[in-house]
Amino acid sequence: MKMFNKVPKKRCQCCNRKYPELELTVRSSILGAVSSSYCKECIEQNAECEWIIKYHIDGKADLADWVWDIKVYKKGKYYKLSDYILKFL
Repeated sequence: MKMFNKVPKKRCQCCNRKYPELELTVRSSILGAVSSSYCKECIEQNAECEWIIKYHIDGKADLADWVWDIKVYKKGKYYKLSDYILKFL
């Protein structure tokens, strides 16, 4: 018995780019207990999914120093967390 009619397209949940020929890695967010699929580039950039950032950081001013090293992929490029907050939140 088939549980799914279609296999979902492989996408990095961080940058949302398609990677049909490349491997995606599932890893836990460094901000909380949630797992997502990441491409190699997003892992190397220390990027987090935008929805995770919005959930955990939106409106909070007192963040640990290491949190500012996180990057977010938005509109075709990686933004440091401080720049992302100023431009998009």
